[in-house]
Amino acid sequence: AKASRPPATHVRRKGIAALFVFAALIAVVLPAAAGAKRHAFPDTHHTRSFWRQTPLRAATRVKARPALELSVKQVHPYSLNRGALHRVLATAPAEFTRAARFHPAVVSLPGPDGRFQRFALARSAIMSPGLARKHPGIRTYSGVGIDDPAATIAADLSPVGFHASIRSPNGGWYIDPYLRNNPTWHADDSAWKA
Repeated sequence: AKASRPPATHVRRKGIAALFVFAALIAVVLPAAAGAKRHAFPDTHHTRSFWRQTPLRAATRVKARPALELSVKQVHPYSLNRGALHRVLATAPAEFTRAARFHPAVVSLPGPDGRFQRFALARSAIMSPGLARKHPGIRTYSGVGIDDPAATIAADLSPVGFHASIRSPNGGWYIDPYLRNNPTWHADDSAWKA
């Protein structure tokens, strides 16, 4: 006697049903886990307090030329405690390591809307090793948003100041020194805000 096989359509339906359940399980479990981990990164160093909003008139009283060719409406000036930020960024682990995944340096940065957003940063080796040895004062970082998980950030801290470029489907912005020869003054450029 011939062994009977179930119709092919029956087997396919079972496979599709199992695949659908598996896909639904991934869709429910993965985003929750990823989001929970990222939101669990607090700004333990209170880096938001490193930034102080300052009138642009006070910044321009310093005898230095603007580094940016922007209209006043495009600039939101802040003074930055660079020494404190330098100490926090010195704790950033190297990118692509377990430490970068679970223990990044968390910093809060001002956005064009006046609200602060947290970012998880790791040291990023953009320069070649020889160039990095010639310029030890330049440190580069990359990271992702915590409050806006779709955001990415590239940043650097050097003797000329702090720079950051934030990109997100929700809008992007820059943080750059506003004045030459006075790297404690910073401004974000809201022209890039979507």
